[in-house]
Amino acid sequence: MAVISFRPGEFVKVHRMRFAALSRVSVFPFAATARRVLFALGAIGFLAVPLSGKQLSRRLPLPETSARAEALKIVREVYGKEYEQAKTSAEKLALVDKLLRQAAMPDNSPADRYALLYVARNIALQNNDLATAFRIVDEMAAVFEVDPLEAKVAVLTGFAKVSRTTVRHKTAARHGLLLLDEAMRLKKSDLVDRLAKLAEAEARRARDSALSREVRAQIDGIQQAAAAVAKVQAATAVLKDNPSDPQANLTVGEHLCFVEADWQRGLPMLARGADPTLKALAEKELAGPTDPQAQAAVADAWWEAAENETGAAKTRLQSRAVHWYRRAVAGLTGLSRIRVQKRIQAAEAADRTPVAHPSVPAGRYYAAKIYVCCDDEFVMCVNGNEIMKGTDFGLVYSKDYRLAKGDVITVLAKDRGGGRGFSCVIRFGKRRTATTASGWTAYVAASEIEWFKPQGIARTYPVIPRPQCAGPGRVKNASGIRVPAIWGQGDLCYLVYRVR
Repeated sequence: MAVISFRPGEFVKVHRMRFAALSRVSVFPFAATARRVLFALGAIGFLAVPLSGKQLSRRLPLPETSARAEALKIVREVYGKEYEQAKTSAEKLALVDKLLRQAAMPDNSPADRYALLYVARNIALQNNDLATAFRIVDEMAAVFEVDPLEAKVAVLTGFAKVSRTTVRHKTAARHGLLLLDEAMRLKKSDLVDRLAKLAEAEARRARDSALSREVRAQIDGIQQAAAAVAKVQAATAVLKDNPSDPQANLTVGEHLCFVEADWQRGLPMLARGADPTLKALAEKELAGPTDPQAQAAVADAWWEAAENETGAAKTRLQSRAVHWYRRAVAGLTGLSRIRVQKRIQAAEAADRTPVAHPSVPAGRYYAAKIYVCCDDEFVMCVNGNEIMKGTDFGLVYSKDYRLAKGDVITVLAKDRGGGRGFSCVIRFGKRRTATTASGWTAYVAASEIEWFKPQGIARTYPVIPRPQCAGPGRVKNASGIRVPAIWGQGDLCYLVYRVR
């Protein structure tokens, strides 16, 4: 039973370092909840809690090497025969699920819990299921002093070293991209370099030119983002010595407003900045208009400024215009209200065209059936086109749809209070099934009015399992497939899945 073999001390060196980054894994600098973290605890079923120094001390140190070795012997004895009999992917997944359920039992010792998670993770890896292995790493990090990102990099590195098939090389490359984005967000430059090299190398070994281009494009984007961050950091240093410097105020103000959506801090900087257009717009906002007509005038100013721009610059200016139009519209009447409503609709519907996927051969579409249950509301789009939505948590919504490899599914999920969770099954006949257990990530939208666009995904971060949600049971009853529930952060979150 090689998959659950154990070498004393094997994980000590890495695991002692791993939990340091957890305080930043789900931190969003642009949100009011930026200083809170939800632990991705998943199938173990622990509650998500905010991070604090006191709570950090509640995590358990890794059990002693001898205790872990003894626990592994017991796991081998109890589950060894089942492991040997698990030949198919479905049977191995069922065994992983069984181990995770046992790990959730409150009467386990720390060593038993660690051993069960360790074995479950290894079986998932043997099953070529990195997504499940990473989720188990998150669960381990929630209980023990483990840094989830570094643990995932270690797992991915080991997985890549023993990969011998095209499928495994592609799997390693794509998960390398996901971790690369996370490492960049956490400013872990050493991991960024390692993951960039790993993703490029695995894409080459897969002999997939489209994947290689995708990897190269993401690395280029990260390098550009790093350059932008360096520029902001330099401007911030200038402001410490000269708070009124126009160019430094403009640089930091644009970053706060248009990247982090921190308008409260960013607007005063734009008002002191070197760009006369943004300066005037910021001054209008800082005047704090409360009259609907005055609010509409602020929105008009943003809208008119957007008309002189193209691409991303136009989008972000229109997004701010819509923010003010929505505040004003309820107090407007007659043609003024109609005009504002039309502009809101125009901005929301702008360029909702499918994204081209050159790597997908023409006509290679597959008939699929999609099942969704969301607590409480959702809107689902494919390549920027809305295909279904629902507002009743008690129902499972379904739709027949044709999907191609490379299609990007984006979801806006909204919680009205109480529990929250999104559960989804995508069935491709009897051959392939994609679920929330694999492939879904949460993301930050570059613009609230263009959240549905694949190119509007600013950055991704791991989903948070929601084990207490009732949605999975309802979806299973409708589709016949058991899935977990997931979520992003906050009452409104965005989720994305790319068809592979």
